[in-house]
Amino acid sequence: MEQMTLGQMGTIIVWLAGIISASGVISAFVTKKMKGLFKDEMAGTNNRIDSLNNRINNLDVDNTKNFLVEFLAKFDCVGDHCPTVTDEELQRFYEVYDHYTKPKEEGGLGLNTYIHEKVEKLRKQGKL
Repeated sequence: MEQMTLGQMGTIIVWLAGIISASGVISAFVTKKMKGLFKDEMAGTNNRIDSLNNRINNLDVDNTKNFLVEFLAKFDCVGDHCPTVTDEELQRFYEVYDHYTKPKEEGGLGLNTYIHEKVEKLRKQGKL
């Protein structure tokens, strides 16, 4: 067996430190490039998902408004020609109306428009 000198041990330590440092630099470079590549590749998909979310939200708004307008139109009647509203229909109305008026942060639509005014008017008249 050969004896190793301090100079040789120092050289080996410096060589190992260089390999470790180089590995870290290469790893960081590859990671950064892969993240950028992945982000670029996913940008189109993210845009499509955002577009779909906007379309779904618009459909939700439209369908909710349509339901509420149709339901409230039942109360625009004269005399004995008013259709009867069941308890279940009234309960469903309030579920949808709560979704309509609940803030977006709580999962609702956060809307307050002419429908809200109509509901308040019907409540004052005792129809709701």
